[in-house]
Amino acid sequence: MSDALVVQCVTSVAETRGLPALADENPLIGAVVGWADLTSPAIDAVLAATATTFYGLTSADGRTAPCS
Repeated sequence: MSDALVVQCVTSVAETRGLPALADENPLIGAVVGWADLTSPAIDAVLAATATTFYGLTSADGRTAPCS
């Protein structure tokens, strides 16, 4: 059986932050795609805050968020 990909359709950072927990609870979910406003002045903070659960995040100018 193939894993499902969950793609967020609501422009909400709060919902993005909840997607990893949803994936952890459901073994059918193999990957998630979240949302962040890449034009926001706070994008670095948003990416850094979500980098602990999302990996490979890249800002609009090509900077990759740190992963821990």
